[in-house]
Amino acid sequence: MTQDHITTDTSGEPWWEAYREDFKEGDLIEYVAAEAQATSVQEYHAFVFPNPIQDPQYGDRVLHAYDDTCSAELIERAAVFRARRRAAFFRPGLSASFIVDGSVLCRPVGPREVMKKQHALLRDIQLSGKASITVIDGVYHGMETSFTTFTVDGEIVVFESSERKLEKVTDPVRKVELIERFNRYRQRAIPVQDHPSMILE
Repeated sequence: MTQDHITTDTSGEPWWEAYREDFKEGDLIEYVAAEAQATSVQEYHAFVFPNPIQDPQYGDRVLHAYDDTCSAELIERAAVFRARRRAAFFRPGLSASFIVDGSVLCRPVGPREVMKKQHALLRDIQLSGKASITVIDGVYHGMETSFTTFTVDGEIVVFESSERKLEKVTDPVRKVELIERFNRYRQRAIPVQDHPSMILE
């Protein structure tokens, strides 16, 4: 799959536009558009590993947690949508930094082999230099809120997750709060491969 095929469909439109009707709640399509154009990504997640650094088996387990609330057709389309995001994420010139809460490493998403494969992928990405993946432990302010900051055309764009809804942050004060929060978390976080909860054997 070429980069052009990843970023556009046969009509020449960005590929994510074909999914706009599927994900009308929240700002997921706007999020993916920013993700695809960003030169810098900084993401903190409290509950699961972010989509760009998910092993496909782990990602499928996360997605099927919604089996009781979403149709099988939507789940299937969402699986393709998520796979296309992962395929398009790592590209030349992108600076990416991920921080996850320590509980994410300990939360079983499928059997041990799924978690082992996921943890190995995190280690490999971190050691390859494709992205920084670190872990923050303990109790700390804002630990329940996941958020992402993108740099797009020199502008910082921020999104925040609330329960199952992802929304673009428009309040300038809140944007600054989340940017500063990520920087504080980064000072406390350790490289993922050094965390004692990693399953590698």
